[in-house]
Amino acid sequence: MPTMLKRGIGGAALAVLVLGLIVLPACKSREKAAQEMAKNAIERATGGKATVDLQSGSVKVKTDQGEVSWGETAAWPEDLSSDVPKFTYGKITGVVRAAEGDVKHWTLALAEVESDGLTKYIDTLKSEGWSIVVDARTAEGGTIVAEKGKFNLTVGYSESGKAGSLHASEKAQ
Repeated sequence: MPTMLKRGIGGAALAVLVLGLIVLPACKSREKAAQEMAKNAIERATGGKATVDLQSGSVKVKTDQGEVSWGETAAWPEDLSSDVPKFTYGKITGVVRAAEGDVKHWTLALAEVESDGLTKYIDTLKSEGWSIVVDARTAEGGTIVAEKGKFNLTVGYSESGKAGSLHASEKAQ
């Protein structure tokens, strides 16, 4: 496991998830107070070695070991290379970005995924030169792992929830 997950970004990621529950108040003054409390909690979780940026609907935490950001979005990440084919067989409900050294990560939460969405995405990946290194699909869903150049991709899907996730990582070459 990367060293930054031991304290810095790992503690911050946990605090960011808790922040999602804290930042929901409707009252502006309560929201501001909740944001300040969450910011302080993240800074304490990282030993005071984090820069915390709270923006409307998103959070960004940066330490000397890397950074992580989280927020609600319904769009494909603009900073994810076009080498990674867009998943168009469901809706994106959230995106988490992280970076550690020369490795970047994107994790997308997916909802309303089509029953054959994973199969269609595999076809897209293959047509664009990706190698499928793991294909563990069943009638209930499944997981695939694919590689191409400096990218690794993991996509998981559950038929019962019509939900899934896509994780892409890019390593500098």
